[in-house]
Amino acid sequence: MLRALRGRLATALGRTPWIGNVAGRTPSEQRGLQPADILRIRTRQEIVATLGRHARNRGLEIEPAMFDRCAERHLVLGRADRIILEQTGEMRQMKDTVALTNATCDWCARANRLSWREIWLKPSDR
Repeated sequence: MLRALRGRLATALGRTPWIGNVAGRTPSEQRGLQPADILRIRTRQEIVATLGRHARNRGLEIEPAMFDRCAERHLVLGRADRIILEQTGEMRQMKDTVALTNATCDWCARANRLSWREIWLKPSDR
């Protein structure tokens, strides 16, 4: 909870709590992941290296709670090709994004399902 508050305070002050290392357009990786593929979430440093300004990779913001899941193994639940923005109700198309089993937001009261860019994931060693 303290990390979330610190992140919101930094944003309110005009600072980005997790600044990425990528200048310009952020990288993408298309792997064609399918349900039941076993993956490992990359480390925090590997993920941050793919982020641009405002902790985003091609418009998709990484949630602070996602860093708590680094190095965990998960199965791909399915492709996440569309998302509805809660603030506007608008549906947006997404590319190179999947949903993982048992990877919901532990910080949210509704346990929202998290969307993961394929570049934030790597094949599991086992």
